[in-house]
Amino acid sequence: MDLQGNRGHPMKEQPLSRRHSRLDGESRGTACQTSALDPRFHGEDERDFRRLKVPGLGFVIILVGLFGLSCSQTPNTGEDAEVTTRGSVEVTAELVEIRGEFVDRADYDYAFVMQYKITVVHRGDIEGDLLYIAHYNPQKPRDRVADARVTDVGGELKKFSAGDVHRMALEVPIDDYYMGGIINRYFEDYSGPIYWAVWTNPVSK
Repeated sequence: MDLQGNRGHPMKEQPLSRRHSRLDGESRGTACQTSALDPRFHGEDERDFRRLKVPGLGFVIILVGLFGLSCSQTPNTGEDAEVTTRGSVEVTAELVEIRGEFVDRADYDYAFVMQYKITVVHRGDIEGDLLYIAHYNPQKPRDRVADARVTDVGGELKKFSAGDVHRMALEVPIDDYYMGGIINRYFEDYSGPIYWAVWTNPVSK
């Protein structure tokens, strides 16, 4: 063996860093090919991807649902076919005060005067911004208040509470439309006309 010849033509060795990077590249390529060909790797990747996507999709669905719900909840103006056609006066007003307690007796029918502040006059002529309105048997829901004696009253309101807003069809003066007991605790403070509530609906603020 010609050792000199070998020394005269030494073998060219690649640097270690280059060999390692080529081997690493080949290893990574083999791993990628294995994961692409092996259905186990593909299934796990797909499930992981789905797990990442589903929470985001669910969040979007919840947001869309809440937006649709808020859009569907339109304010209640109290308007209906009864309140807009009954009576000679129609107003939206805030119930300012219920002075004293209602009389809750099955054998006693009466009208109870309450103080209102007008927010909108829909029909009729009214002076000032305060109204004194008498409601028939106010302890009862308006959809059950009419009886054999007083047949022309009603509405959708369930309960009277100070601060609530009502849309009402009214007549005035009360003496022309109602004959019966009247509880008016404003008689010392107010001597103007008392309105008769024909139809009363709640209004959302």
